Amino acid sequence: MPKVTKFLLIIAILFASMSYLTIATAQVYIYNVEVFDMQNGSVKIYWETVEPTQARVYLGESSNNLDKFYFYSQFDSAHVVTFMGLQKDVTYYFKIVAVNKAGGIMESFLQTFSTKNMIDTVAPEFSNAQVTQTTKDAAAVSWTTNEETKAEIFYGTREYDLNKKAGYGSYNKYHEIFLYNLTPETYYFVKIIAEDRGKNKQISFLNFKTAKGLDKNTALKIYQIEPANFDGELVHQNKVTLKWKTNFVAKSKIHYGLESGKYNKHADVLKDSHALEYEFTIEALEPNVTYYYKIEVYDSFYGKKVESGELTFTTSAFSAPTPQIKDIQAGSEYFDSDNDGLSDVYEYEIGTDPLKQDSDGDGYNDGNEMKHGWDPNVFGSTAGARLQAANYYLPKRNYQYRVEKDRELRIYVNNRLGSPYVASKNWRILSDAYIYGGYPAEAIVTAIKHGGKTVHPTIPWSVWKKTSVYQQYINR
Repeated sequence: MPKVTKFLLIIAILFASMSYLTIATAQVYIYNVEVFDMQNGSVKIYWETVEPTQARVYLGESSNNLDKFYFYSQFDSAHVVTFMGLQKDVTYYFKIVAVNKAGGIMESFLQTFSTKNMIDTVAPEFSNAQVTQTTKDAAAVSWTTNEETKAEIFYGTREYDLNKKAGYGSYNKYHEIFLYNLTPETYYFVKIIAEDRGKNKQISFLNFKTAKGLDKNTALKIYQIEPANFDGELVHQNKVTLKWKTNFVAKSKIHYGLESGKYNKHADVLKDSHALEYEFTIEALEPNVTYYYKIEVYDSFYGKKVESGELTFTTSAFSAPTPQIKDIQAGSEYFDSDNDGLSDVYEYEIGTDPLKQDSDGDGYNDGNEMKHGWDPNVFGSTAGARLQAANYYLPKRNYQYRVEKDRELRIYVNNRLGSPYVASKNWRILSDAYIYGGYPAEAIVTAIKHGGKTVHPTIPWSVWKKTSVYQQYINR
């Protein structure tokens, strides 16, 4: 074959290959994109492709955050998907990514649609409609709807003649309103008519009786503030949980800092709702540091507001104990018969079996369970199998052992103090301190006589007696 002929044949083969490659990876075209049937929080998106494709449709409220997607798994030329849970009067962004059978990919341009004119034919639903508090002449009413609504409130002393009216004009899901100028110790009936943006309405009924006490002359009070003393359930190394109550429903915030009278940090506890009981956890604190704080409550009945006096809490300096690991210790004291990573002496101390790697038989050796915060005496991995702060992060001892140690402590205390009364909850704390925390019986006696900080509910005696908090208290 002449060289020229061979050359032309090679060129022809190359062109044929390139032509096949172009066909195999042909560009996918997306067209006829349409948004339609927008109603009741849903929308349909339709599009076509020149050949059968799969697709993913991405949707979101921001062009930079298309956080919803729908995977269209069939190879079709005409496609339609439905998105649910859309909000009224929002601009949504979407794009379509189509893939043909050869792996060719095409993305549509970023497109938008607005739900401003979305049809809504479904009535809102109520949940948790309630009267949160009454006074002599006022009531606080709250309710929640499954979508944003405004409301009209009709109320009166006769169920079929609700002759007073109040309004809630802004669109929200959670609603609260104060009703004033009521008659003391009188039954009232309430009808709430919630209306969504589509003019759909739903009704809820309530009734209540105004109170005998509490009126505009009653002072707003903050009380039962916890922790009052050191409380291992509430105070930790890097966080604290504060609790308190008020006699009127109110909103609340906390101001705190490292210096008395100077509160450089602030936290909203409740700013969108009112309550009588409050709980709030402050995190990212420093260990073994005293913080100063005050509680503010506001926006209560009759416009009342008040602040607490200055309060303090001291974060814990204690970390959960680590087990004695034989390969980093020396001497016969750290002999490990069962090779589970815990010395025999330590296992006798905490109640695990020094001759058995897995004391509770759950498939994990005792040393590994202790390292990862699990109780080697409790089978399984439920919450109850975690090492507990109340047990000083030590394994739970068997029932008979606890009974014997508790009886031993009671006899000692009765001999020293003549059978003093100790509330059962407080006795449990003292008994656990004796059984798990290594507190001597005399320290328990001192705690009963003087209270305060002589016994810590989660820090063992060997650590607590050396802390500045304990030393300052015991030397008063």
